[in-house]
Formats: sequence, structure tokens, C-alpha cells
Amino acid sequence: MQSLPPLRKAFALILCALPLLWGSRVPLRSGREGNAKTPTRHLSLPTRSLPLRFEENRGQSVGGVKFLARGRGYALFLTPTAAYVRLHAPPGREGTRSVSGLRIRFVGADPSAEIVGEREERERVSLFLGNDPKGWLSGIPTFAQVRVRRIYPGIDLLYHGREGELEFDFIVSPGADPEQITLSYETFGTAPHVAPFQFDEEGGLRFPLARGEIRQAKPSIHREGAGKRESLTGGYLPHGGGGVGFALPPYDENETLVIDPVLTYSTYFGGDGDDTGYGIAVDAQGNFFVTGVTASLDFPTVDAIETTLSGGSDVFVTKFDATGTTLLFSTYLGGGGTDWAYGIALDSGGNPCVTGWSTSDDFPTIRAVQETFAGGSDAFVTKLDATGTQLLFSTYLGGGSSDFGQSVTFDEEGNPVVTGYTFSTDFPTVNAFQGAKGGSYDAFVTKFEATGESLHFSTYLGGTSWDEGRGVATAEGGEILVTGQTLSDDFPTLGAIQETNGGGRDVFL
Repeated sequence: MQSLPPLRKAFALILCALPLLWGSRVPLRSGREGNAKTPTRHLSLPTRSLPLRFEENRGQSVGGVKFLARGRGYALFLTPTAAYVRLHAPPGREGTRSVSGLRIRFVGADPSAEIVGEREERERVSLFLGNDPKGWLSGIPTFAQVRVRRIYPGIDLLYHGREGELEFDFIVSPGADPEQITLSYETFGTAPHVAPFQFDEEGGLRFPLARGEIRQAKPSIHREGAGKRESLTGGYLPHGGGGVGFALPPYDENETLVIDPVLTYSTYFGGDGDDTGYGIAVDAQGNFFVTGVTASLDFPTVDAIETTLSGGSDVFVTKFDATGTTLLFSTYLGGGGTDWAYGIALDSGGNPCVTGWSTSDDFPTIRAVQETFAGGSDAFVTKLDATGTQLLFSTYLGGGSSDFGQSVTFDEEGNPVVTGYTFSTDFPTVNAFQGAKGGSYDAFVTKFEATGESLHFSTYLGGTSWDEGRGVATAEGGEILVTGQTLSDDFPTLGAIQETNGGGRDVFL
């Protein structure tokens, strides 16, 4: 066999190993033939069973919002006098999302009421959105509940979660008047109007929306006094103008009264549509990291007719404890366009590195080999510290057309290695095995040095048809194993048991 340079030798070993692992051709299936952006795999995230967490607003939302929360398929924004619930659909082909939702306004509430987080949690939230480091936020605290103190005279409002759903309790102190409480509702996502609510069979409220429904359950009411708690029978009392108060039985006004509605939602989007995980990695302690895509946290414009969010998605990296029941951090990455992550790997120190693709010209970059967006969609590679609060490096990787990062790993020396696929004829190449694109989409393989500030090599890998790199691993001695799918009849092979394409899409290794 002809002697090959080290890079070529590595690829020769990779390609001839295919029959040893699979034994025969294995066609890959994808959701849509010919659509490079269509995801074909995802992880199920346990967000329904995780407790709702409230983030203090430190600049990640508009100024009037004091706390916010993220749930599967919805976002929640809290002000002293209102709660905004925004539902959103999966992004469309143009990278936009349909939105609709509900504003609950507490009529006559004190706009200067103090709103505070209670029961601080371990989870910290960081946001690296846009390419201006001055706008990045890290280590934002989260809380299990939020209290609005004296929203009405003698009455507190307490927000908390239950199995991912929102509860808000009115806590009426002895001597205070619960008849002060009035709720009005306004939908958004179409021209704003007073929400037409309906009573359901159980005495709750239904709010039909353009693409879903929000329900407010019949309130649970109880009184507390002398160390005892007693349930009371009551419900909603319609007011003029589309608002509601509460119908209450007689009770001892020297005791505390608690009125507890629960807010739930359903959507007609054909699935939850966001918070979709595509990659997972586990550290030495059993903690696991998940990356994928989530809806951008844009505050709803209630007074506008606009029904879509431009951009609409950001990358998330979330760390769970080993039991999967506690969030340790959630970090969000993105710019003004659409941002997706597919692959994640951990270095020996437990620092996560993620790759995916972005259409944002302001994706966050730091210590980058490519600081600027080249056009179309660029792959990106971003490495965080183990706490999720710092970017160790973040870079674009692409040319003037479409580039998609799919998988990342580390070699023994801590150098990140990334694979994906590209349509760009000017994809960055260094010390390349294949210096020019062979056809339609080509796979690419890129090895960074450990700090991310330079490349050891970067190469195309493909024939004259469509080739995608989907997975990458490293072996002892520095060899790199890449797998993916190919439609090419002339995909590069050497010493392979199967040297020709078997028809349609073939796996390569």
C-alpha cells in the first residue's frame, strides 16, 4: 500500500473499518429528502416533570418585567400588575414562529408593589446573546416562587409552579377585603381584544387562542387559622367588561384566606415544538449535559397585530444532576437569526463544547478563528466552562453558503474535533486531505487546538454528490473516526471491503 501522510492514513483506516462494524450497507433515513436543515433525531427532555423556575430579570427581558420563566411551549413574564403567558409554535422554514398568548391583568393593583424571589434554587442561568460581550449575562439566580407584596391592601400574590404549570395564590391577610381582587384578560397573537373566556364543566375558565388554549382551573380556596386549614367552596364571579373576581362563602375575617387558581395550556402545534435536545454528554460524576434548540425569549407585544417571532430560536446548554431531577445551570447562545445545536462533548475538566449552525450575523464569538458570519448558515463551535457561566471560546466555521455542525469530540490532548457538512466552496481549509468541495454537500472534518484560537487542520470529505458528516470520535494515537451518509459513487475509499456505493444513501466510516 502506498505510504500516506498522517491525515490520509487516518482516513484510510476509517473507511476500511466500515464493513467490520456494520457488515453491510446501512441506508440512513431522514425526515425530508433534500432538506439539509430538517432535524431527524431528538431527545425527550424531562421539562414537564421539572419544577418551574423563575429567573430574576437582569436585562434578558424588557424593563417592566421583574421575573420570567421558561416552560415547554410557553414563556412567562411577571410585572407587579400583570402576568404574560406566551405560547409559541415550532419554527417554520423561514425561521419564524407563530405566537399567541394571554395577558392577565390585576385590575386596581398597586404598580409600585414590591416583587421578590423566594426559595432560591441551585440553577443559574447565563445568556450569551449577540456578539457584544457587554450584553452577555451570566450567573442569574433562579427561585422556586415569586411574591408580589401588597398587590392589594393586605393581599400578597404568590407565583409558584406545580409539575411545570403555573399557580398563583392570593394570600388575604386577616381583615383584608378579597373583593378588591379583579382579573381582566387580553389575548395577543391576533389583533388584541378582551379575551372571550368560557366556563368549563368544572367551573374553570377557558381562553381559546388562534393556535391553542389556556385554561384557568376553578380556584382552590381555604382558610388558615389557629394552626388549622379548612377548604372552602367558591368559584369565579364574572364582572363587567370581561373581568372576574371570586365568589366566596362567609368565613372568619380574622383568619388568613388563600385563593389558588392553576393555569394550564394546550397547543395545536402538532407537538411541543421547542426545547428539543439533540446532543447529550455525561461527566465523571454522572451529571449530564444536554444541548439543542429553544424558543427565543422575546417579550410579547400585546398591542401589535404581529403573530410571529423573527429569528425565533436559540441554542441551549443545560446541566442536570445525576438523578435528572435538579437543574444545575441553563445557558443560552444565539443572535438575531436562527441558531441550532446538534453535538456536545466534554473535555477532561467537564467543560462542554457544542456545535451546530446559525443564520445570525451576531452570534457570540470570543477567541475565534472566524469572528464574522460568512453567509447562508455557518457552523459554530462554542466551548463553555463547567459552570456554564463563561465562554472559553466561540467561533463561526463556514463559508458563503450553507454549513452545518453536527458532532464534536475531544482527542487525548484536549483538542476539539468537529464534523458536519457544507455547501460552501470557500469553507475554511488548513492542512487539508481534500482542499476543494467535491460536489453538492460535502462532509467536513475540522480539528481545533485546545484553546480554540487556531486550527490543526480542516478538510472537505466527499465525492460529487451529497455527503454529510454526522458523528466523530477519536482513537488512541490521534486517529479520527468520522461517520455519516453519502450519495456519492466516488466517495474516497482506500483498502475498503465495500469500495462502491450500494445504491441510494450509504453509511461511511
